[in-house]
Amino acid sequence: MTHLQEKLQTYWQDIANLLIGVWLVISPFALAYSAETTAAWNAQIVGAAIIVMAVVALWAIRKWDKWTGAALSAWLIVSPWILGYGGLAAATWNQVLVGLALGILALWSTTTDRDSGGALSQFANANHTAATNVAAQSCHSADIKQSAVYRGI
Repeated sequence: MTHLQEKLQTYWQDIANLLIGVWLVISPFALAYSAETTAAWNAQIVGAAIIVMAVVALWAIRKWDKWTGAALSAWLIVSPWILGYGGLAAATWNQVLVGLALGILALWSTTTDRDSGGALSQFANANHTAATNVAAQSCHSADIKQSAVYRGI
């Protein structure tokens, strides 16, 4: 397996973010709200930012990309009402649903990514280390008992 293939399998969330970004850029045309400049520009600017974030994350792992994804997610969810196009159903639903997907990916990455210090990965590593230590102590105790029996004690 090449380094690129391994990275793509390990960091699938970044590929998903890249696809989300591409979708946001083309969604005003696909969902026919490109004439609504505020909604269209918001989707395209945030989509471009997500694309850049995903490409940088695939290139070099950084903790900030997860938090940037979370911030962009929150913006997408509230922006239809802040920017005044909450009445446009296609744009609003698209950006809210995409924002939720982006937020879930950011949360998933933040909690599971070993390279960026994810809490769940640290918990799993701590449990693995504790289990290894217990197993090593058990083996050491068994060696001592076996040695004592061998020496006739």
